[in-house]
Order: sequence, then structure tokens, then C-alpha cells
Amino acid sequence: MKKTENIYYKYRSIDNFKRFLDIILNKRLYGCTYQELNDPMEGHFLYPTQLAPQLKPKLIDKLKSKLICSASIHYNIGLMWSHYANSHTGCCIGFELGETKKWKKLKVEYKDTLPLCASFNDIEQVLKTKSSHWGYEEEVRFIKDKLDKSTRTMPIKIKEIYLGTRMHDKDKRLIKKLIKSIYGDKVNVSDISFNEIDFGFQKP
Repeated sequence: MKKTENIYYKYRSIDNFKRFLDIILNKRLYGCTYQELNDPMEGHFLYPTQLAPQLKPKLIDKLKSKLICSASIHYNIGLMWSHYANSHTGCCIGFELGETKKWKKLKVEYKDTLPLCASFNDIEQVLKTKSSHWGYEEEVRFIKDKLDKSTRTMPIKIKEIYLGTRMHDKDKRLIKKLIKSIYGDKVNVSDISFNEIDFGFQKP
């Protein structure tokens, strides 16, 4: 798949239209802790047998202090449309990171073993390691320290929006009109075609 430089993709359902509007109007995405992510193995790690027992809860507390904002590097992953865009009835928002130095980008690494965590220096490795079963997501993460509720959002610059193949025509018309009224011609809204989507089958 071709990657557009510096553009990342957030797959979204539009069932929660209020949240969709918040992203569009306020140009921001929400960060969450690892406990709020959908993979129950997030935050799990191995630690050396010689590690002092009192250090493990401190490492876990440090993990809990991080906010995570997840995205993908591709807009046309079939399973992502199925899992995160309400079975292709939602959308995929292409964005660049906004003006901020607080959020750090991490490329997710997919592995068959849990990461080793022996010190606070290993926290980022824990946060960017996922099971190889999740490799189809092609995920990138932005992380920052959690200070208070007012800092949970990451500023973004919306560049493009793809509408799902199963989205109702009336919803497509509404979203296109909405984006046009807010951004003019600066943000391209297009219907993703069935043939653009990577479902994992080899092309004949």
C-alpha cells in the first residue's frame, strides 16, 4: 500500500455523530490510557526475576500515566473498515499532527512475545508492542504524559476524509455538505471504492 507522507488515518463510526463533529469542528483526537484500549493485553509485560518487587507497581503506575492516541498509516485496510468504521458504514479521517510538541510518535511493533520491562526506560517499548495478530492494523501511536482532563486531546490538521462503501447516501450528502461549509475546498471528501480496499485477497 502506498503511504502518503505525514498523513495518518483514524477509522470512525458516525453512529456517535457528536464525537465525529467534535473531531471535525475542534480538529482534535482524544487520547486514552492503555486500560481503555480494546486489547486486554495492552500494558502486559515481562520483567527480570532479579527486579525488585516494589518496582513493578511503579512501572505500572508509569504506564497508567501515559495517554495514547492510535491511528493507522493506511486508509484502505478492509479489516479496519469492518472493525472501527462500523462495517464500512463509517469513515476514515486523514490527518496530520497539529502544532504540538507534547505528543510523541511511536510506530507499533508486532511480536509473538511480551516486551521486557526492567526500568522506566522500557515504558515506551511496552506501549508500542502488540501481538502479531494485530499486525493488519499498521498502527502508529502518539503518546504523552497524562496531566489532567484538559490535556487529553491531540491537535490535528484534517486533510482528507473517505466515506465507507456501505454508508447511506443521505449520510454521505450530509457529511460532504458539512465539510464543504467548514473547510471549503481545503479538505477532500470522497467515497472510497470497493476496489481500493485491501481485503487480503491477491489480485487475479
